[in-house]
Amino acid sequence: SVDGNLYNFNFAEADVEVRQREETRKIQTYALGGKTFAGNWTVDYEVSYAYAEEDDSNNHDVAFRSDDMEGDGIVVWDNSDPQKPKLSGTGIDFLYDPASYEMDAYEQEFTVNEDTEWAYKLDLTNDTVLGNTPVTWKMGVKVRDREKVRDENLFIWERDDVALTDYINANSQISGWRMNNPMFEWPSAGLTRALRGTFTADELDEDGTNFDSLAGDYTIDEMI
Repeated sequence: SVDGNLYNFNFAEADVEVRQREETRKIQTYALGGKTFAGNWTVDYEVSYAYAEEDDSNNHDVAFRSDDMEGDGIVVWDNSDPQKPKLSGTGIDFLYDPASYEMDAYEQEFTVNEDTEWAYKLDLTNDTVLGNTPVTWKMGVKVRDREKVRDENLFIWERDDVALTDYINANSQISGWRMNNPMFEWPSAGLTRALRGTFTADELDEDGTNFDSLAGDYTIDEMI
């Protein structure tokens, strides 16, 4: 319901999430070319190769979800100051209690992006004379053959009875937070990292894993 600047909700559910990601990029570029003079002709030529790889497989994304709450005014959104809205209500203490949360999903992405390009360039210049006027004729051709490949492999794991309270550092409240309600570093990226490699095959969300992995794959070919 709405009462002036107050928005009253009778249902609430909250997620807390952290992502830890490290990207590694490799770039290689090679070029071979030259210039040749033959009479009035000058020939410039070059072949180049470029390869770039982005590997962000060193990562994890974990979300913890609270139980749902129901009741009149369970959460109240006070929009009196739109730049700094405030949450209140009978359910706020529940939402700020880390014991209210259990792990919803743990994701790891093993994705590699590759960008390969071959480029060819040939320029011809001819110096001649038309009547008494020196003239330079120029012509050339450039070709770029480029391929971009993304191989996305996302794994989504689900495990019951993983409590948020086990993955919180001491003094986790964010200092200097500018909004009205406090904010906490829940869960800890470092502590949840320890869950990597601990999941079993029966904890894999196969449908979500297959859908997200296949949807992210692509190959793009360009010839310019």
